[in-house]
Amino acid sequence: MDNKPHKLKLAISTCPNDTFIFGALIWGYLDYGDIKIETELMDIAELNNAALSGEFDIVKISMGFFPELKSAYHILRSGGALSNAGGPIVVSKNDHGELPPNSLIAVPGVTTTAYKIFKLFYDNDDNNPKYRYTEALFSRIPSMVETGEVDGGILIHEGRLVYKDFNLKLVADLGDNWQTKYQSPLPLGCIVINNENAHLAETVNNMICESMIFAAKNYDKMEEHILKHAHSDDPKIARHHIQTYVNKYSKDLTDAYKGIHDLIGISKRHIL
Repeated sequence: MDNKPHKLKLAISTCPNDTFIFGALIWGYLDYGDIKIETELMDIAELNNAALSGEFDIVKISMGFFPELKSAYHILRSGGALSNAGGPIVVSKNDHGELPPNSLIAVPGVTTTAYKIFKLFYDNDDNNPKYRYTEALFSRIPSMVETGEVDGGILIHEGRLVYKDFNLKLVADLGDNWQTKYQSPLPLGCIVINNENAHLAETVNNMICESMIFAAKNYDKMEEHILKHAHSDDPKIARHHIQTYVNKYSKDLTDAYKGIHDLIGISKRHIL
């Protein structure tokens, strides 16, 4: 790395796994000398759009959206969200095995991995779609299904942990579907760095890993920050979320390359 000062614009989600992973970095618990981080937190669909517009140097995105960005970004090895459990789920008010044709389904964004995986398993003919879709903020979807505004919804983040509080029924677990078909971790999200700053990839990977180590050793210092930004302020839900999505693949996702390739078909040269 050169010795010139670098100011990097970072955008991540408000979810506990992201704030846990990046917390020490963005809230000043660790000093990285000449590298200064300026951070914004937003919804995953907003993050995908922000990456597309190029307004940030480092961005959390849906893994399934990376093919739209691969000419301008590389995937970082560290900071992503991959899991052998805890994938997106599909819910409705009614206890049926599958949503009826022409159902209106709320999705957390048509650029999200959750939407891509749902389409893969349940509605993969774009010329003759089985369902109708409406985009919504992920935190609104449970109540939209509960009130009948939509027939079903795809839940991500904390939503998948609290759907029973809205008297909703599980229609499908997309993570289970993925595991059955591909026998590999479900690649939900990743951190990308723009080509202009790709030379800093190794340094940023190390920063992310150091931030994770700090958070694991000092969770008492991080919890207030994490809950402040989370959709649910229940500490147990935040901890469960972190345990589900912060794992060995958060440090280095290259061991899960097969699943990433199965989902988006990229080569290893796109991963730094």
